Amino acid sequence: MKTITRNFLSVLRRFKMATVLNLLGLTVAFAAFMVILIQVKYEYSYDRTYSTADRIYRVDKTVENIIGMVQTRPFIEEFVKSSPHIEAGGLILALPISNYFYVTHQGEKKGFREAVSIIQPEIVKVFDFPVLQGDPDCLNDPEKMMIPESLAQKIFGDESPIGKSVQTDEQVFYKNEKMFTVGAVYRDFP
Repeated sequence: MKTITRNFLSVLRRFKMATVLNLLGLTVAFAAFMVILIQVKYEYSYDRTYSTADRIYRVDKTVENIIGMVQTRPFIEEFVKSSPHIEAGGLILALPISNYFYVTHQGEKKGFREAVSIIQPEIVKVFDFPVLQGDPDCLNDPEKMMIPESLAQKIFGDESPIGKSVQTDEQVFYKNEKMFTVGAVYRDFP
């Protein structure tokens, strides 16, 4: 064992540059391995927080010079009806736009700016929203909304937000409604 240690130290002293390059190479290789391993783990665990993750699929349609997913509502509705194996399906209209909303509590306006997504009611079944309060089918009424738990805390504090009104003076996408009623509160997605 002494001889091996002595030979190893003499090689390190004699070939300093080669030793440094080898150590740097091993460091870079290990770092690359870790990055690849993290990416593979992410790919295999993406969206596994949903209980229905093994049954969720996205329909893609390639359109030249368009970034993102663009689907028409009639196409999606017919696609969902096309097979008895499709349990539920729908559209999510999520644009990077936020609206100014406010609630009136004891004569005082409390405002906030939040991003809004228009979704079809069936999406609640697809992603298995963990509803904490209210009715998960509230989205069948166009004047009702679902909000995440964090937003309910921010706006209403410890009070139950179910049945309370949220107003806006701006148009929310293509909808004409200016007043919405909170129909359900769901647990924040990770």
